[in-house]
Amino acid sequence: ISEATWSRLLSDECPVHGLVAEDEVGVIGFLNYVLHENTWSDQQVCYLEDLFVASLARKQGAGRSLIEHLAGLARREGWHRLYWMTHADNVLARHLYDKIALVTDWVRYDINTRESVQR
Repeated sequence: ISEATWSRLLSDECPVHGLVAEDEVGVIGFLNYVLHENTWSDQQVCYLEDLFVASLARKQGAGRSLIEHLAGLARREGWHRLYWMTHADNVLARHLYDKIALVTDWVRYDINTRESVQR
């Protein structure tokens, strides 16, 4: 999976993209996002799929900076929406997300298409 993800991130023809946050030592965080079409707008929609900040760098603004940079890119490029999901008990992340985005009333449902996985 990691190899396939890197291939997608490095491909100019794939809608998967990434950003990194750095400090004086090196990379301290990253986010991956996917641009896709939707049926409610003629503009692309951006799904923030992964956001990670190293534990020693958390609560120092890297996560916020990554999201704000992506939001700025979305505005400049004219994307219809930027959205993401997190687990309900991800308290640390939700503390940040609640400050910079709207919580919606939408509920997510998944169908796992791999037969070997059972509920």
